[in-house]
Amino acid sequence: MLTRLALSAALAALLCVTAAPAAPALSESLATIRAVGPEGQGNVAASAAWKALAAQDAAQLPAILAGMDDANELAVNWLRAAVEAIAGREQLAARPLPASALRTFLQDTRHSPRARRLAYELITRAEPAATGPLLDTLLDDPGSELRRDAVQRVIDQARDTEAADQPRATQLFQKALVAARERMRAP
Repeated sequence: MLTRLALSAALAALLCVTAAPAAPALSESLATIRAVGPEGQGNVAASAAWKALAAQDAAQLPAILAGMDDANELAVNWLRAAVEAIAGREQLAARPLPASALRTFLQDTRHSPRARRLAYELITRAEPAATGPLLDTLLDDPGSELRRDAVQRVIDQARDTEAADQPRATQLFQKALVAARERMRAP
């Protein structure tokens, strides 16, 4: 009886070891997803990598967002889904997101505009009161994804001021117009 119990325990331990392979490293998972191509190329491997990314701690959000830098559209979609899964899990567990690290990521204009936009959305979802102050810093942002909201904020301020202070409203509308223009880029 004892031998049977010992064998059962050993077999169970062996099955646990073989049934649960070690999670791939963050960098491996990011590389796998970034290799996804059209017509399902790399989707099987990306699915496993997505699960590994979605299981990451919220502290890894900036690193996952950075994976969007120069990534193709398919990879960006996979990475966005992983970020949303982590954020959703943290929200359900009432755990805060790493707002300070996300702010640092947002301020670094070398990152993908779409990744920075997602960081902005995560911050404002977690801290709605941060929306206004963040938008005030994004009026001259090189990424139109972020600048549009900042411009809209200035337009709204101008409309709110228009009846009481026409000169101030005019200044705000002009400020919004200047910020709304796309910058000419050298080839």
